[in-house]
Amino acid sequence: MDPIDLRETIIPFSLLEIINQFKQMRQGDTMEILGIERDIVPDLKRVLPSGAYRMSNADIMNADSLYFRLWITKTHDQQKEKCHVRSRPEQP
Repeated sequence: MDPIDLRETIIPFSLLEIINQFKQMRQGDTMEILGIERDIVPDLKRVLPSGAYRMSNADIMNADSLYFRLWITKTHDQQKEKCHVRSRPEQP
C-alpha cells in the first residue's frame, strides 16, 4: 500500500481519503501517513472507529526535516451498527 502524503494537501480532504482507505483495509493491514502537522493525530482519533486500529508513535523522518511518519494498523473490521428503530404500527 502506498503511503498517504499529507505534506502539501488540504487536511479535511486528506482525512476523507484516510477514512476511505481505512474502510478498504483488511484486518492486519497497515497504512503509512507522511505529514508536517502533528495536529492531525487528534483529528485521526476522532474520525477513525474507536478500537479498530493501532496507531504507532509519529516519528520525525530526519533531523533536518519537520516531516513525520505515522503508521495505522487495522486491528479488526468494523461491525455494522444495528438499527434500533422499531417500525411503528400502521394507523387505520
